[in-house]
Amino acid sequence: MHEREEGPLEVLILNWRDQTHPQGGGSEVFAETVAAGLSRLGHRVTIFCAAHEEAPSETRTSDGVRIVRAGGRLSVYSTAAISFWRGRLGRPDVIVDVQNGLPFLAQLWARTPVVLVCHHVHREQWAVVLGPRAARFGWWVESRLSPRVHRGNRYVTVSDVSRRELAELGVAPEAVHVVHNGVDVPHEAVAPRSETPLLVVLGRLVPHKRVELALDTVAALRDEFPGLRLVVAGRGWWHDEIVEHRDRLGLSEQDVLLEGWVDEDEKDRLLSSAWVSLVPSLKEGWGIAVMEAAAHGTPSIAFRDAGGVAESIVDGETGSLVSSVDEFIDATRTLLRDTELRESYASRARDHARTYSWDSAVADLEKILLDESARPVGSERVKAPARRRLPHAVDDDRAGKARAIVAVVSGHRDLAGARILDAGCGSGAIASELARAAGPEATVVAVDRLDVRSNRADHAFARADGGHLPFADASFDVVVSNHVLEHVGSPAEQLHYLSELARVVRRDGVVYLAVPNRFRLVEAHYRLPLLSWMPQRGADAAVRATRRGDWYDVDPPSRSELRSLVRRAGLEADDVTGVVARQHLQRSGAPGRLATKLPEAVLDAALMVVPTFVLVCRPLGRIQH
Repeated sequence: MHEREEGPLEVLILNWRDQTHPQGGGSEVFAETVAAGLSRLGHRVTIFCAAHEEAPSETRTSDGVRIVRAGGRLSVYSTAAISFWRGRLGRPDVIVDVQNGLPFLAQLWARTPVVLVCHHVHREQWAVVLGPRAARFGWWVESRLSPRVHRGNRYVTVSDVSRRELAELGVAPEAVHVVHNGVDVPHEAVAPRSETPLLVVLGRLVPHKRVELALDTVAALRDEFPGLRLVVAGRGWWHDEIVEHRDRLGLSEQDVLLEGWVDEDEKDRLLSSAWVSLVPSLKEGWGIAVMEAAAHGTPSIAFRDAGGVAESIVDGETGSLVSSVDEFIDATRTLLRDTELRESYASRARDHARTYSWDSAVADLEKILLDESARPVGSERVKAPARRRLPHAVDDDRAGKARAIVAVVSGHRDLAGARILDAGCGSGAIASELARAAGPEATVVAVDRLDVRSNRADHAFARADGGHLPFADASFDVVVSNHVLEHVGSPAEQLHYLSELARVVRRDGVVYLAVPNRFRLVEAHYRLPLLSWMPQRGADAAVRATRRGDWYDVDPPSRSELRSLVRRAGLEADDVTGVVARQHLQRSGAPGRLATKLPEAVLDAALMVVPTFVLVCRPLGRIQH
């Protein structure tokens, strides 16, 4: 790569399609809108995408973005590399590789910093769009090959849901930046509401958008709501199948109009006049259609497990999230029937849309690109490389562990009605179990650097960055830290973390602290014998040799080191490791019960290699470091 001079960036965006493509969709809106914004800020931007009959091989937009079109549906990927090598795409300072299921793999063929944009993981969609073999290959590329090739790269996605999905594929959460789609909110209504019930679906006509479910909804409700109509705005290769489905349902073109592609003005008029926007899609990275409808005060209904729509729709405020087709139909019926509720949703939807702007999205992406372009090619981009295993976000037997935590803490502090903090919540399972145990009068807050929870029941969440807990002094009666300290970093960072726990717990409160023992026989997170006994270089080599990651990123303390850290943090500890270990042995069957009969001295010696230290701590008062 050439040496970059200070000044505007030269940015190359690799995207499967552009908005003029018959199958263009939300990904293309994002790519071209941020490209236009970057160009207005003075950067030179080129978009490379597939060629098609409705546009020339090269154009330049009114905002100065150059669009180069070459290759077809699949050949666009190899054509991008060839065009780059031939110099047709300039000499970019940074490449934005937009992974619409398949990445361009620019990391392999361009000696240029690469930022990977992934709107969402296509796990469910491969089998819907492709045959079994092609679907397996596509999923292998997305779930195995791409995370390995892009290990250490920065990722950009459009929702926290998508960030969690990438984490499940082994992408380091700290490498993923969320840049939400923006939306333009008009100052006043573009068109009046339709006098008769009007539903709208906005999007491409492809199988995974499941437009048929919107037609099923019309068929189920048309007798209840005279004049009910559905307008589908979009085009795609699934058009004829949708027409056939309409005919099978006995619906006419007057009931369901397949409008095809509409320009921006017509789209605004349609969304402004509609009563409800239906989003039956199997998967969305964010849901641009949701926010475009919200900008016109039109609430949306979508499926709760369909990715980013669970964030773009605030359930019960700006629209409805459902879990089944029957619920989808019922939610539509409710909004069509209840004018007051619909108008309440409309007002809140418009307010919600105002919190997302394209200017903010462009500024966020510009910062990422400027930072990435300044790094030498091949340099380490992310401190913690992507790993297949994510210690913070697993559920394993967290419910059982939470019950054990409750049993220990209850012996030192009544949980009923308490304010409880789960400091380093990971999957959220422990926080949810604590909430159930403490009862409805209790308040449970889960905190972590990133929200990767799969269990969100009965507790609130707060994000903590830089080791600082975002709470006032003495805010909690109980603080739980279960297998977190070893992930924090160096001993100095661990001391800071423990000091924060001491700061936020009340003077009559308790801190539950469970930490794996450095000298346990089998390491807690990578399941390798004696791994944490090894020096760093040896542990790194063992992790790489067993293909569990790139380096050993855990630093568990010994028993004496842990006690020293706790004391320096301003906590006094009641070491209940032996009690908990004996209770565990009693529950583990005949061999365990037999072990508890051994002399005390033997059991105490065994605590040197006990898997986990358990301490119940109380504050001594703040200590200055």
